[in-house]
Amino acid sequence: MADFNRTYEEKTELTRLCKVREYEDGDESLDFFQIGRRAAVPTGLVETGRYRYVSDSAVGALCEGEKKFVVEKLNGIADDKRIRTLDVSESPIEEARRVVEDSDTVLVPRNETGDEMVARWEDGGRIRGLGEGKYVTSGEDVEENTGVWLYRHGGDDVFVLDSDDVTVVRKPEGDAEAPRFGHVEEYGELCHGSELGVYFGDGTHADEGFVDVVYRVVVSEPIVENGGACRLRC
Repeated sequence: MADFNRTYEEKTELTRLCKVREYEDGDESLDFFQIGRRAAVPTGLVETGRYRYVSDSAVGALCEGEKKFVVEKLNGIADDKRIRTLDVSESPIEEARRVVEDSDTVLVPRNETGDEMVARWEDGGRIRGLGEGKYVTSGEDVEENTGVWLYRHGGDDVFVLDSDDVTVVRKPEGDAEAPRFGHVEEYGELCHGSELGVYFGDGTHADEGFVDVVYRVVVSEPIVENGGACRLRC
């Protein structure tokens, strides 16, 4: 359990995309969603406690799911006209900053449009590295360490955010309903205060030397304040 949570803390980008607030009284009116995965883990790894072999790839997939979740929900918010959609061409970040003045994050899809956009930035010397992350400098200040953090995702649209004005509320596992599958209930007690819940069960692979594992986080739809995000159609 600890290894899954340690890997999650290392890999999650959710706290870099937006503010993550913990669940509190008064949040009952929010809609919450499960971001999770189910995997078959060799029983021998469970018995010996050697989860790292599994947790790296399993939790990595879940963290990609977090980005997909944020993008899908922002798309719905944009479709409902709760945030603006801009049709832009050569200078998407500059266009977005007219709407999201303090933008610090850009989400770019892993598709042909997104690849071409990133290639233009790379050719123009606008993508820089800082630690393990990348950021895109603004057109006017290419030599300065100013710009927006760059993240890729599996959707179709570009989003520019002010991460201080986009919030998700995350439930600790103790405040969320347990997943509906044949898990061993006593393991659930170990998730009570965890951000990432991990549940073991017999599942469908028990006779093949595997145990089923469900791992997940439970978060609300993004709450966008002060026009803190916009969608770009390029």
